[in-house]
Amino acid sequence: LYGVRASRWHKGPVGLVGDAAHAMLPFQAQGAAMAIEDAAVLAPLLAGKTDPDDALKEYHALRRGRVKKVMAISASNGGIYHLPAPLSYARDAVVFAQGPTAHLKRLAWIYGYRPPDDIPLPGN
Repeated sequence: LYGVRASRWHKGPVGLVGDAAHAMLPFQAQGAAMAIEDAAVLAPLLAGKTDPDDALKEYHALRRGRVKKVMAISASNGGIYHLPAPLSYARDAVVFAQGPTAHLKRLAWIYGYRPPDDIPLPGN
């Protein structure tokens, strides 16, 4: 399994979103969600700017930090999920001790994402 770490997500008026720009390992199950988030950020930028290159530059600036953080968690999870015994027993004990909602609470910043409010929507 491989991820993609492209230094640029666009060239001129042609841009990449989702896995084409930043494919990640599947251990956080966020690949499709990142593509949807990309679209939610990029669409109003493209609609609100006259130069697509400017919109694509801003999109990359707005998204790269979050995408990098989700990629890192996904890669880390891959190591954690594939620990051999007896380390896997310790992992399972920790997960059990934390309870059924600890993972969701720890990662609420992923699941509760909203695009930035300051992206101008056309007509507003």
